[in-house]
Amino acid sequence: MLVLPIWLASLVDLIRLAVSVKREKACVIAFPDPDGGGWIAGLYLPPFSKDFSAIFAGVRLRDRPAHTYSYSSSEEGRESIVEGIVKSSSYMPVTVAFVRDAPHNYVDLDDLGSELTYVELEDLKSLAFIAISSTADNWSYMPFVWYDVDRGEFTLTLEATPREDVEGELLVMTLPYKLEDRYSFIVYDQESDDVFLSEGYRGINYQYVSIVRTRALPYFD
Repeated sequence: MLVLPIWLASLVDLIRLAVSVKREKACVIAFPDPDGGGWIAGLYLPPFSKDFSAIFAGVRLRDRPAHTYSYSSSEEGRESIVEGIVKSSSYMPVTVAFVRDAPHNYVDLDDLGSELTYVELEDLKSLAFIAISSTADNWSYMPFVWYDVDRGEFTLTLEATPREDVEGELLVMTLPYKLEDRYSFIVYDQESDDVFLSEGYRGINYQYVSIVRTRALPYFD
């Protein structure tokens, strides 16, 4: 199985992504790092091309992860991730399934026949609107955007309907932004038409975009 890797900044980002995609059914896989000295944990996301099987959003870890984590984001705007099961309705379990060996091989985007188009967004509100709109017929419960910590910018990708002669057209939208470490969500208040950053969940009267920090995205050289 060939996968396109996206390496995340931390285990916390992986768990936030898993909850955004699967909610209470969130599960990630973990296996020993083939290069030695640690573990890799991650989950599969749908591909944008038939040339590979999935996008693998993963993180390299020094220690073996736990079998279960509990995730909560309270109305006080605080995010909490702890090992094990927390017997509270405000926490969602994120399970970890262990496999003995790496179940896939990695592919480089340069080796694919994909066509990428790049455009820069004007502001945070534009990023939030496109992310929220893209989940209307999507497979994810909550929209999410990548934040490349090295490049200092948000990245959102949209699949275009492939032409007959192109496999995997992708629109790559970026927004340079100096993001503080404490923020995990972009929040849209429809009543005031305002967009702001938040450390966690602030109630049901808002729309949310989860922020997933990455170390390197495959869409850039």
